[in-house]
Amino acid sequence: MTQKTKQILIILALALTLGSCSSKSNLLPVEIYGLSLKSSLTGAKARKFVNQLHFQNVAQSENKIGFYEGDNAKAVIYVTSYATPDTASTEGVKMIKKISTSDKAIFIDGQYININGAQIYQCHGMGQTHYVFSNKKQLFWISADMSIAKPFLIAYIDFLG
Repeated sequence: MTQKTKQILIILALALTLGSCSSKSNLLPVEIYGLSLKSSLTGAKARKFVNQLHFQNVAQSENKIGFYEGDNAKAVIYVTSYATPDTASTEGVKMIKKISTSDKAIFIDGQYININGAQIYQCHGMGQTHYVFSNKKQLFWISADMSIAKPFLIAYIDFLG
């Protein structure tokens, strides 16, 4: 094997390795629990969407949003990335406190549930079930139609590994 062939093989191996890592870091699978990713927002567009959703500037970090649809169900995955796992966890606690103590009562029946050893906040509102949890450096908010909410969440947690 020539030196040039060895270099090409090393470059291909690196490309395959890095390619598989970057697809996982996307955090928005193309399909999950029978729902397909129909559109996504990242960067400034995701920040603007989140801020409009809250009627104020709340998105300070990197955000990704995936909109999923299937034959009879829809779901949205919101991902906010932080510098450290502690920050993601702390911001999650703050968010849960705000939605669980709000006098506007958009979200009801809030409680923590255990999924595969992870403590996840669950509540209901606007015809969907909502889940809030942190994993590594990310904070997640998942909104899904009630008919598929829990299995969609479990499939996503399995995707995260």
